[in-house]
Amino acid sequence: FFGLSFIDSKSLPTWLKLNKKVSSQDVKKDGANLQFKFRAKFFPEDVSEELIQPITQKMVFLQVKDSLLANDIYCPPETSVLLASYACQAKFGDYEPSVAAEDL
Repeated sequence: FFGLSFIDSKSLPTWLKLNKKVSSQDVKKDGANLQFKFRAKFFPEDVSEELIQPITQKMVFLQVKDSLLANDIYCPPETSVLLASYACQAKFGDYEPSVAAEDL
């Protein structure tokens, strides 16, 4: 489900093959630091059934969020607003009138 990705010598994103040595793969050999990213290899169709553990849900959420903010994947404006509302709901919890009144 998850893997390590890097930019290869042709400047393309590539998955690291875990059964091979890093030096035997198509990594840039220009002396620069090699950066690996822990990424989801594929996205589940039904998140509620396939992503059971909270840490897995968070990792996929963060990757999708980063991809949306970097314009790597397209999201219509209406869906963007809905996703932002879900992020606020997850961060701040349910609406509580007594708490909201204190902020006025």
